[in-house]
Amino acid sequence: MVVGRNPEGVAAAARELGPAGRALAGDASDPATAPTAIQEGIRSFGGFHALYHVAGGSGRRMGDGPLHEITDEGWAGTLQLNLTSLFLSNRAAVRQFIAQGSGGAVLNMGSVLGFSPSPAHFSTHAYATTKAAIIGLTRSSAAYYAGRNIRFNVIAPALVATPMSRRAQEDEAILRFIATKQPLDGGRIGRPEDLDAAAVYLLSPGSRFVTGQVLAVDGGWSVSEGQHD
Repeated sequence: MVVGRNPEGVAAAARELGPAGRALAGDASDPATAPTAIQEGIRSFGGFHALYHVAGGSGRRMGDGPLHEITDEGWAGTLQLNLTSLFLSNRAAVRQFIAQGSGGAVLNMGSVLGFSPSPAHFSTHAYATTKAAIIGLTRSSAAYYAGRNIRFNVIAPALVATPMSRRAQEDEAILRFIATKQPLDGGRIGRPEDLDAAAVYLLSPGSRFVTGQVLAVDGGWSVSEGQHD
């Protein structure tokens, strides 16, 4: 069961999944979206076992930036996009897990910018705030719900080639920086598939003894200085 805000993307996902999956158009920041998706998944597949929250994005176009430049709209919009949407999906998931009495797994998409800032090229402070807050919510939830066998973890990528990162992908100075900041595999921008194995692990029974963890899949970002021009 996948949920997306863009109808074209939802349609593409439905075609790719075929009869093995379902795709639903919805805004993750709408409180009704996650409960609706969960119930649709239960009707279609007979159960609900895990949530992978990926929804979010840059708030730069709304007015995010360095602290002294962030607009009120940029702050509120970035938190709504990245943090409120995640709160809503996590709340819906844990309510369903409790109702089922089944346990379950929640995996939240974070970012290395939540704990390893990069001021020269990535100075959107509202965005970084949301990613740090995701770690706080995830770890506190992991502690609280562990006795119910409900697990919470974070996957924290560095720069990955997605539509959100198009600005960075087209900036030669950033690409030179990334070559030394993310030095693994030749020094490159990450690919979405670089996260797949980690996500599958943290959502699967294979990680049944893992909760409250932040796994950086970052090409070496968090242990490398990176060289500026």
